[in-house]
Amino acid sequence: MEALKEYTPLQENRKEEERREERVGGGAEGGGKGGAEGGEKENSRKVAQVAVVVGESRGARPEEGSSAPLHVSSPTSQGTADMTLGASCSRAPARMHTRLLKILGGMPLEPMLFLKMVAEGNYGVVADTLEQDRICRVNLNFSQEECDGWIHDANLSYVKVAVQHRQNLFNYNQSIMDSVLPLAVVLFAGSLSDRHGRKPPMLAVLAGFVVLAATYLVEALNPGWPVQVMYAGTLVVDMMGSWVVFNMAVYSYVADISTPETRTRRLAILDAVWYLGGPLGRLLGGWLYRLAGFAVVFAVSCALWLVCFLYTLLLVRETVDRAAPKPEVEQDLGDARWGPLRHVVALCRTTFKARPSHGRLYLLVIVVLKMAVFLVQGHLMYQWAQNVLRWGAAEYSTWSSVDSVVHQVGMVAWTWVAARAGLHDALVAAGGVVSIGLWSAILASITQPDLWWMAAVATVAGMLEPCMEPALRTLLTTEVGEGEAGRVLALMGLVEAAWFLADRSIYTFLYNAFFTVFPQINLVVQAGLCVPLLLAMLLLWRALRNRAASTYDLPHQE
Repeated sequence: MEALKEYTPLQENRKEEERREERVGGGAEGGGKGGAEGGEKENSRKVAQVAVVVGESRGARPEEGSSAPLHVSSPTSQGTADMTLGASCSRAPARMHTRLLKILGGMPLEPMLFLKMVAEGNYGVVADTLEQDRICRVNLNFSQEECDGWIHDANLSYVKVAVQHRQNLFNYNQSIMDSVLPLAVVLFAGSLSDRHGRKPPMLAVLAGFVVLAATYLVEALNPGWPVQVMYAGTLVVDMMGSWVVFNMAVYSYVADISTPETRTRRLAILDAVWYLGGPLGRLLGGWLYRLAGFAVVFAVSCALWLVCFLYTLLLVRETVDRAAPKPEVEQDLGDARWGPLRHVVALCRTTFKARPSHGRLYLLVIVVLKMAVFLVQGHLMYQWAQNVLRWGAAEYSTWSSVDSVVHQVGMVAWTWVAARAGLHDALVAAGGVVSIGLWSAILASITQPDLWWMAAVATVAGMLEPCMEPALRTLLTTEVGEGEAGRVLALMGLVEAAWFLADRSIYTFLYNAFFTVFPQINLVVQAGLCVPLLLAMLLLWRALRNRAASTYDLPHQE
């Protein structure tokens, strides 16, 4: 009874506090909460203790943060604790969903890019194996035993020479398609993306990749079809713009949502997430191939690329406001007399217009250096591994997966250190050049399968190689205005596509000429070219070091 007497005035005090909080807009919680948020801890403690005594949990649970002891043996107190746990559990999915949305809001493209690269890695090495199988059995009419054993059997060298020569020719023809057709598309895609958005080019290319995987899937299901059928998938994805248009759209998107000061790290994180999907995809492809054969591998890639398409369509927000006026775009497009070619004219005007502080000169120099980077990256590495190390698809996919993971981790670490130390982006790129030079030189020293461990050493030595790409893209986009990113990156894609054809031609010719006597020829050339490229990077750093920031302020910018 004494407890009830004490409980009654406390109830009255509590009701008075609730009415007072309602008058000031506080809004009290009822029932299971017991007491308004922000009430005095002492009152909450007393109410809780009295509630335990009288066996009434209703309206008497202590506030969060209260030190009021609960009677552990009281069934009503245990029920209250269960209700609290249940409420927390019911709120947990909502909190997780909110946190996930926040993460995706800061990294809108990364999930899609990761899955895209998983699909690409899954498809890549196994696609080469399917091409070799069709060339060997169908096009060259070798027996199944010869086609199964030429990688490991030195007595079947005549099969190896014939298959690799024909596959190099097939891949070279694909590279021509990969260069010429996207060239025509990217001429228009850059200015169109500046006006109408970044999503349409991404969606078009992803749809093309779905068709590419479907083509290889159909080829895998028809063992008697020749290798030329696979040109159809390449044709479709190249008509959509392939990697040239896709990269232009992705990096333009990042330029839209980042600042010059944060862009290198932002691009490094994006590239790391993007390309970390490759190792996982290669491991997945090798495992699926051993387990279920060609068809399942290409079906998985087709499904993953379809998921990427739907993710981009439904979840990625557009960064370009189509309704907003864009005077700088219209000025570069010129008048309507050029017709559709005015998009091509816009690329030229954007590239060669005068810019403060010799910005035009530096822009062109960076474009040339970006092209030169192509020459020092790996070429025909799968064929080299087959020839020198006697590796098949499984061994090569394992090494290349580990190599890629280590390189992406190294890129993120190096860009983080560079940001903390305030290093110039040209020095970040120079570090990547040194690293890829060491990678090529060490791999070129491998002359027999017993030296496989040197591939692991090369992996560690080359871990800074991916830093070249984000650093040079940052230098490129900071030399131009925000509204020009799409056109400048389209120009870069245009030049890269054209140069890609020349690059593949050079290294395909070298490998075909020397692979029977010196299969390391491509790696030796790559290592040698790193020396002048490093000197060029250092000269660029010296020229830009003391120059005032030359970001070109467009008329519509503040």
